[in-house]
Amino acid sequence: MSLSESEVGTSASPHGHQAAPDLSHVGSRVSMRLREPSGGYRDILGILERPSAIRRRSGALIEFNPDDIWAWRLVPKVIPKAGTGAPFSMRVQELEQAIEATWPASEITDQAGWRFRSNGGVTNRANSIRPIGLPPYGLTEMELDEAIELALQYYRARALPPVFHISLPHFQDLDTYLEKLNWQITIESHVMVADTEDIPIIELANFDLHIWESPVAAWAQVQGVNLSLEIMARYPSTYVGLAKDGLVVGVGRISQYEDWAIITRLFVLPEYRGQGIGAALMSALVQQIDVKKLALQVTTDNAAAIALYQRLKFRVHHNYRYRAMK
Repeated sequence: MSLSESEVGTSASPHGHQAAPDLSHVGSRVSMRLREPSGGYRDILGILERPSAIRRRSGALIEFNPDDIWAWRLVPKVIPKAGTGAPFSMRVQELEQAIEATWPASEITDQAGWRFRSNGGVTNRANSIRPIGLPPYGLTEMELDEAIELALQYYRARALPPVFHISLPHFQDLDTYLEKLNWQITIESHVMVADTEDIPIIELANFDLHIWESPVAAWAQVQGVNLSLEIMARYPSTYVGLAKDGLVVGVGRISQYEDWAIITRLFVLPEYRGQGIGAALMSALVQQIDVKKLALQVTTDNAAAIALYQRLKFRVHHNYRYRAMK
């Protein structure tokens, strides 16, 4: 971690060493060499919380006198590749949060480690219970049977069927328990991830690219009756379409949340499939964002879509399923 001679800055302070960082650097990761009062140096690395304090990875706050700085440098932020960089359970929750944020329900209520989402019955993701606490059940302060009864009351009060959204495998115990209670699997999906740099630039001759800031009629009509437009409009996103002879024949949506770009509603009219439109749409979507990690959802029985995504270097990160009370 030590600073080499080539890393020592040239901006000098009145004391003859490198000038101290200022308020504009707060929040940045820095490597710093301090002169010891007794002679010699010590090096520290962490997040600058103020011009005289660094927070180490361990959480310890290191105070120092800015006049003791001999040299320092900004440490470039390293964004890990999609699906790496943290324990698996943390990555699953991070991804599920990003996907949820870009597909927001009209009502969200957190209760004892479970998140209740409701949106008048439109889409499972916006009308389901997602555990947000720790495995095995996600609960923080309630017994499992008590929490299930609370969930039933919540959805009955809204005249909605109770549905669990279960991320696998780290909520496998909850899934097993619900299965014993005869909650039935209704949908099972992959969450797939990829790195932006791996998506090739693809342009199709004789197709025109359209970009919108909202799900306009020309975009929506490709997908037929779509009750999800209100949900999509709640989160800022970019909508892409490819048109041939004036007719929009393929569309997709991309939304950014922190380090992730979430792709949804990729759809090509049946009579135009097999012409490379899906791959070209993905290429166009990726060119609209400035983050390096991509994620999407696809049902496990959609073999054609999965094959397309795999050709584009997407890989399965984890699965989730919906279980409904029958």
